[in-house]
Amino acid sequence: MLGYYDALLNLIYPSRCAGCFKLTDDLLCQKCAALLPKLDNNVCQYCGKPVITTVENCRECRTKRLYFDSARAVWAFDGLARDIIHDYKYKNQKHLAGKLAKRLVPLVKNTDLITWVPL
Repeated sequence: MLGYYDALLNLIYPSRCAGCFKLTDDLLCQKCAALLPKLDNNVCQYCGKPVITTVENCRECRTKRLYFDSARAVWAFDGLARDIIHDYKYKNQKHLAGKLAKRLVPLVKNTDLITWVPL
């Protein structure tokens, strides 16, 4: 029965690109997705920020006391990626949650605990 409900909702409220609002089944259309290059494996293993070569902790987080074991991100928190996250968190765009989660799952497959980032 859930399939019919989802189909009806998609008919009334079709899925749109979070960047340009064109109709799409994914979080982003191909054009907007190209604007958000994925972070490769060259990230700080502690805070998740992009670095030139993989390090255990980068220059920024080395001197800070962070209250988590590690952090990961799909994209650098800038431009369109920042806009999408802000839409989700501050503009009540909760429909983005599942689509954002699908992008993050491959990065956290073997993780013991996943939590949210407080506002």
